[in-house]
Amino acid sequence: KKRVVYETAGVPEYWIVDPQRETVLLLVLRDGDYHEVPIEGGVVRSEVLPGFWVDLKWLFSPKMPNKIECLQQILAGEAAK
Repeated sequence: KKRVVYETAGVPEYWIVDPQRETVLLLVLRDGDYHEVPIEGGVVRSEVLPGFWVDLKWLFSPKMPNKIECLQQILAGEAAK
């Protein structure tokens, strides 16, 4: 239901994070419809916020990653390899 509501409202990007399956579905609004964006190299890259990305290891790690280190990597543009 949310997907249809967000699509109708024109939300430009929609991330669906499933912690149980350890998956992320990235949807981007194009011509009024959501299209799935492939996740490459274990990194989710926003199309709406240029330069913003999240390493899937950060999301699904049993131990909370250091938020300052994560932010520093994002700001430096050092995506996981």
